[in-house]
Amino acid sequence: MENDKIALTFAESKGFISVDFQEKWNGFDVYIAQPEDMIIIGYPTFILVKDGVARENKTSEIYSLMHFTEVSPDTTESLG
Repeated sequence: MENDKIALTFAESKGFISVDFQEKWNGFDVYIAQPEDMIIIGYPTFILVKDGVARENKTSEIYSLMHFTEVSPDTTESLG
C-alpha cells in the first residue's frame, strides 16, 4: 500500500523505526509511529496520510484519534 510507505518515510524522518496502521479517520489513514528502544510515556504519535501527504497529529486531534471525543481535522492551532 502506497500510504504505508509514505507514513514510514515520514516517521523515519522524525526518528521512528516503524508504523502500525490503525484505522481510517476523517479521510486519513492513521498510523501509530513506533520508536526504537524507547518507552513512550503519554500519548502516542499518530501519522496521518491523505492524498499522498503525511503529517503528525495536531494536539487538538489526539482525543478524537484515541476515540475520547470528536474534533474536526480542520481545526487550526499553533504548535509553537
